[in-house]
Amino acid sequence: MLIKKAIIAAVSACMLFLLIAGCSSNEENPIAPPTTSKPPTFTLKKISFPQHMLSSTDAHAQQAVALVNEALDFDPCGCVFAPPSGAETVKETNGEWEYSWTSGDLTQTLQITAVSGRNSWKIFYDGAQGGTTFSNWRFMDAVQSTDLSSGHVTLFKAGTVETEMEWVWYTLEQNEYKIIRQFYGDPPYKIDLSIKPDNSGKIDRFAPNSSGSMVYDVKYSWSADGTGSYWTFEDGKQTGFGTWQ
Repeated sequence: MLIKKAIIAAVSACMLFLLIAGCSSNEENPIAPPTTSKPPTFTLKKISFPQHMLSSTDAHAQQAVALVNEALDFDPCGCVFAPPSGAETVKETNGEWEYSWTSGDLTQTLQITAVSGRNSWKIFYDGAQGGTTFSNWRFMDAVQSTDLSSGHVTLFKAGTVETEMEWVWYTLEQNEYKIIRQFYGDPPYKIDLSIKPDNSGKIDRFAPNSSGSMVYDVKYSWSADGTGSYWTFEDGKQTGFGTWQ
């Protein structure tokens, strides 16, 4: 009997010790709320030019660099990939973020999502701007693979589901990087850019001819050493050719 009572007492003491230890541990290490990661940052692959081309004083070499920079510039078109200062945080959980801000009579909502292998950004308009009224209208749709190898950005014509401007990029064989920017407004144009790993590349710009067909407007091509060539056109017909050294 005494042995049985001793065993029961020992077990009870152990249970009491574990209970006290558990409570102490919880007090010292309270359950932390789940962490929320930051939304993904929109970025394209870095495009580099040969240094000789960047430092060239040749007007055509400079124009080629300027045209590439224009093709990769999203800001003037109203694209937004991160909430501006003062935006309201509507949702912020792992894999989903939503922000809202108002300017004048227009409220913009930015939705960001991150899933395996891809990130996306969407902008919606509510309110009025430029004489057009919007109700949860999608202004921008963008997708980027997490390895930056491919993606697109699409902007829509005001109040419609018709594409007004788009960028598409993808990676070809031997890591050649291709980016196409196309505007469907008036007048339309298209810029087609290819960059190779050795920083050589080419850029073609297309514009409508007198018949309304999209034809060459200007072409540039450069080598890894920064030397290059250019072609000029008028109404789709070649009018000039030259090189820079």
